[in-house]
Parts: sequence; structure tokens; C-alpha cells
Amino acid sequence: LQVLAISIHEAGHALAIRHFRRRVRLLGLAIYYLFPCAYVDSTDMVMAPRRQRIVVALAGPVAGLSVAAVASVITATVADPIVAAIAFKGATLLVFQFVMNMLPVLDLDGYHILVDALDAPLLRQRALAFVRVGMPRKLRRRERWTPNEAGHAAYGELALAASLRTLGLRGLVRRAPR
Repeated sequence: LQVLAISIHEAGHALAIRHFRRRVRLLGLAIYYLFPCAYVDSTDMVMAPRRQRIVVALAGPVAGLSVAAVASVITATVADPIVAAIAFKGATLLVFQFVMNMLPVLDLDGYHILVDALDAPLLRQRALAFVRVGMPRKLRRRERWTPNEAGHAAYGELALAASLRTLGLRGLVRRAPR
């Protein structure tokens, strides 16, 4: 199901790229966390207008969410418990994948949508650098903050907290009894 979910996601990106009459430079199979899956090279969209880049980034998660909706209907309407269970697991996986892809603190589609919407290239790197260097200096000197600096501080703190939370959860998972 994971291979299918990733392939649906990538097909959404590919269809959006073709919609804007751009080229899908490569379409193929890759190994993703030890599983084969489809991938799409979307580099032809780099020079496209921001709105088009946002649509292409959204197309993958929306494709998965659309298939999740169909799988949910199958779950609710099919009498065969095995088919219903597989459809439910597929829908759950696709919704989880949607949520993960849309988190703006991970370098996935949600981050790229945010970067394009704000027209802020390298947002994560700049925000983390500000949190590490600029913010302590500003706080020590009690200087006034610009809206840009406040945004970098908020995003950088959120990204840092999410990273630390993930590491903490990983530690809990490792210590769990087997």
C-alpha cells in the first residue's frame, strides 16, 4: 500500500506538470526506505511562476487525498470484510501521508508551498540561522524586531521544536519494551 500511495502522490505531481505544458524530465522507479516506488523529476517547474509551482506541489497530496476519499467510500459500502479492511488501511495511509507532506517544518510539499507562497527561498536555513545567531543577539541587545525577523524566529523555533520532538519520540520508541 505504501508503494501505491507514493506512486499516486507522484502521479499527481506529474499530471499537474503536464497540465502546465511543462516536461516531466524523468519518470521512473526508485528505492524509498527499501521499497520500490515511482518518482517524478519536476525540475522543469523551477522557472515556472510561483502559482504554478504551488499547484504542482499541492497536486501530489491532493491526489492521495482524493484516492483516500474513494477508499473511504469503498470501506463504508463494500460487504466483503477483507476488501473493506484493505480499503480502510489504504485510506488511513493516504491521509497520514497527506498530513506528513503538508507539514511546513519538513522539507516536503508543505514546505515548498510555504516557500513559494511567501516568496522566501531557503526559509528553513535562514530561519534556523536567525534562531541560532540573530535572535540571541537581538534579545541580548533588546533591539526592535522587524516582521521578517519575527517570522523567521517563529518558523525557526517551530522547526527546531519539531526536530527535537521527533528525536525525543525516536528515543521513546527505542526504549519501548519488546
